[in-house]
Amino acid sequence: MELCQQTSERMVLSCEISRPNAMVRWYRDGLEVEESENLLLEVDGVYRRLIIPETTVKDSAEYVYCEVSRSNAEVTWKKNGEEVEDSRKVTILEDGVTRQLTIHSVMVEDAGQYVCDAKDDVMDFSVKVQEPPVQIIGNSGNPEHHVMVAGDDLILECEVSRPNAAVEWIWNGELLKPSCRINIESYDVVRKLVLSGLQPSDSGEYICDAVDDKVFTIVEVQGEDAVFKCVVSPADNKLVWRLNGKKVALNERTVISCNGLCHMLCISNCMVSDGGRVTADAEGVVSEAELQVQAEVQWMRQGVLIHPGAKYTLKHKGRKHFLTIHKVAVSDRGTYNCETLHDRTQAQLTVERECPRLLAINAYCRGLFSETFCPFYPIVPQHEKSPLREG
Repeated sequence: MELCQQTSERMVLSCEISRPNAMVRWYRDGLEVEESENLLLEVDGVYRRLIIPETTVKDSAEYVYCEVSRSNAEVTWKKNGEEVEDSRKVTILEDGVTRQLTIHSVMVEDAGQYVCDAKDDVMDFSVKVQEPPVQIIGNSGNPEHHVMVAGDDLILECEVSRPNAAVEWIWNGELLKPSCRINIESYDVVRKLVLSGLQPSDSGEYICDAVDDKVFTIVEVQGEDAVFKCVVSPADNKLVWRLNGKKVALNERTVISCNGLCHMLCISNCMVSDGGRVTADAEGVVSEAELQVQAEVQWMRQGVLIHPGAKYTLKHKGRKHFLTIHKVAVSDRGTYNCETLHDRTQAQLTVERECPRLLAINAYCRGLFSETFCPFYPIVPQHEKSPLREG
């Protein structure tokens, strides 16, 4: 007999008996079942079938039939070749010529080959148990929208239908993994994503993907604005705004306005790529200013966040970031990472002997926050034989 348990699908349990006119009874979790609209009992010669047209989770149970030729016949039940004994999980029942094995609260690990062994004859039961599809509780099917402020922490949670369900967190099609800014938690049926120190570049679509079910969240992170003002006299003089030598292109983030003699350039939700030299050119008369946008860069050693202190100095100048290690020792060897949310680079530091001097590691960050490029350049005093070599 083959037993297949599948949610939302037709289930057929079939057995073959020794004579066509034998009386057969079906049991579900130890109780005899009766025919109904959602449970059909079929007789076809020496075959007996129990049919559930459309299964649900509540139909999960053990359906067993076995009938012997005489009431005093001894029967042994086995699973995958090993004898099964009566327990809190398994109930073995003898009722006249009927022998019944009931497995309570069926789990995936209960699947296997079961045998009813009457010495002179045996009956096999191939039991297959399939877990129902994972569902995300409370999923409306419509994306949620969150408007956040740069620097805030984003916390997304979803509740799944069973504790062992695995989920993946995806941002704009990219699989998220734990890092210095990303924390992924799982306890019981709760799945949580925590993204700290939000940047405008973190905006986009976040998905809690449980394979069989998904929750979508649209996140918009609003950053700080940069405003530049310039007074031009007379009022009819033309003013041209430039960024890094190029005329400022107007878009939804860049707005130019004029109120009498006062001209203004506003850049909303500043990103790293907006940084540079801003100039206001009033027919040859030029005024300049510097726009600096700080990228979120963190240094790690062997996966542990590095904090500034007596041992480490962290500095940055524009897009260049520096890590200085003081009084380099053998214990300082290992892998050092320069990380942003969406990119990282690393170098291997090897120390052959104690070094009384310091070691500086540089990282140059260019372009958008998500396009960081950080080659490492270990620096040691020129006049001494270097005890370090670049990894």
